[in-house]
Amino acid sequence: MASNPIQRRARQSFLVGFLVALIIMAVVVVILFMRINSLNTENASLQDLTTSNTKTVYTLASDVKSGETITSDMLISQDILTQIDVTNYLSTGDFYDDEGNEVEWVAKTDLAGGAPILKDTVSTSDNVLTDDERIMEFNMIVLPSELQNGDYIDVRFSLPDGTTYIVLSKKHVEQTTATGVWMKLNEEEILMINSAIVEAYQITGARLYAVQYTEPGLQDSAIETYSPTQEVITLIYNDSNIVEEARNELTSKLVTNYSSQRDEINNYKTDMETDELASNVESGNEQENEAISTARDEFVTALDGTGLVGSENY
Repeated sequence: MASNPIQRRARQSFLVGFLVALIIMAVVVVILFMRINSLNTENASLQDLTTSNTKTVYTLASDVKSGETITSDMLISQDILTQIDVTNYLSTGDFYDDEGNEVEWVAKTDLAGGAPILKDTVSTSDNVLTDDERIMEFNMIVLPSELQNGDYIDVRFSLPDGTTYIVLSKKHVEQTTATGVWMKLNEEEILMINSAIVEAYQITGARLYAVQYTEPGLQDSAIETYSPTQEVITLIYNDSNIVEEARNELTSKLVTNYSSQRDEINNYKTDMETDELASNVESGNEQENEAISTARDEFVTALDGTGLVGSENY
């Protein structure tokens, strides 16, 4: 039976359209397949790159101020994607020596919590805990108006003519209140500061005051220049709590300038009652101390509850 020409043309058109569709679909499938393979290859390369550049570093759990000690328990392990050589960063392995003893580090500058620690921003701590160290409280030292917990200070002894001696050098402020300061001192330092306190009371117009370091992590300790009384020196030599090394070091310091320093201080102790300048200096010191005390009260009040000041632990 002969087919209708119209039906035959329709059938042919359908077959042609179907073949064209198949070809287009095949092309699309091939293109998609190639694209998928390309994406898989790129993804594999990216994963390899990510794996090779994922490094483990250690960040600080909280902010650390310049001069503060950093211990291993203050670090948090964190994976970061970087091409930087992480050997330039501090890791937990840096906190132990070959014998397994813990090594402490000190921040050279203020360090932010959550950031990796570059080795250039820290230095090995030279603070060695000794058996004779004690935390001492002092309320007779004139404090800077903006002194905070964790700061580093020199304690200085000043005579009425402006001559100044460094009694304690680069001491860490463990705690501070409006009028008090707590410091960790060894036996020699305790005797030295006690000698200076007594002489500050004896000499009208003399005073003990603290001076802050600006960048304690970068600044070396000042050289102590105060020579105590002969009675204190005798006590130091007879004190079994002062180790031999410290005693020998003290000897070398005192021999150099002891005579001239003590002569000047002793002259004040002998002649100060007849010195007309004494009352003026004493009055000036009282005014300065009152002004500093007022500013410090305001500063401490403003920081109440922040943890930067307070004496709850002592």
